[in-house]
Amino acid sequence: MKNITSVILSLLLFVSCELFEDSTDQKNSNIEYPTIIYPLSETEICKLQLELYSLLNSEYLAALDEYGFIRSNWKINRGSSSISDENIAISQAKATINTFSQFTNITDTSILIVKEATNQSGTPFFSDWIISFENQSYDNIEVLSTEIMIIITDNIIQIIGHHYPDIVIPDHDLISLEDAEESVIGLELTYYGYADIDTFVVDENSIHVDNASEETTMKILPFEVDENIELRVCWRIPIFMGSIYPDFYIFIDTVSGDMITYKTLFIC
Repeated sequence: MKNITSVILSLLLFVSCELFEDSTDQKNSNIEYPTIIYPLSETEICKLQLELYSLLNSEYLAALDEYGFIRSNWKINRGSSSISDENIAISQAKATINTFSQFTNITDTSILIVKEATNQSGTPFFSDWIISFENQSYDNIEVLSTEIMIIITDNIIQIIGHHYPDIVIPDHDLISLEDAEESVIGLELTYYGYADIDTFVVDENSIHVDNASEETTMKILPFEVDENIELRVCWRIPIFMGSIYPDFYIFIDTVSGDMITYKTLFIC
């Protein structure tokens, strides 16, 4: 009987330890959030530039940003292309992305979704291809501002844009969609009007609109803070000023509930 009691006590101790460890892991699972991308040192950038140049030769055009990624604000190189088949152009674009995988963070081009494949042959100045791919999806959440664009000519192929590696996704104690929407009621959004700076105060009617073209969704927002990039998992709340199309996006952090930023979607 004594032996049986000892076995039961041992099992209970094991189970309680496992539960404690799981609980600890759960508590610590958000500690590394948000993912922060830091700018590289001059030495690190120079090293990466040399590696990039070894790939460029005279066939490709690309440039790095201060984080070591293919930059997205590079001058577009235009020209002519003899390619007439869209599938060939897309395959060539994917091959280019694969060549620069170290700097685009894309090792599997099968995950890429073509957003647009346009042949400029009908224009008077260019006959090149512009292939763009949808934003990155990480853990089934869209990562904003991660579109990849490839310009293909007979002489050179240009690559613009990148994805992000290893993003921390918080998994507990998250702000609900309903609480996020409730938190923005009463916020005063500033925008440039026709003659001066105007403001718009968010109310219930500007969040919930019949037949709205968009609803609140979870997005990953690359947000620049003190020269670093924080990859914030946010509720992106569309705000409507009188139509079914959003005029603002408000970004609410899913962990803190803080407003990270808001964006104006129109120009007066």
